[in-house]
Amino acid sequence: MKYFLRALGLAFGAFIYTIGLDVFLVPNHVIDGGVVGIALMAAELTGISFSIF
Repeated sequence: MKYFLRALGLAFGAFIYTIGLDVFLVPNHVIDGGVVGIALMAAELTGISFSIF
């Protein structure tokens, strides 16, 4: 049960982060740091969807 709650919390956190990306960062062309930032830059430069990267 302990691991299930941890996994549920991790999934919920990932969901909140994804909503923040899709609602705020991507439409306003804000580049985030780290691997997500690299994927956002690559999507912006190539025109390929962010979800592919």
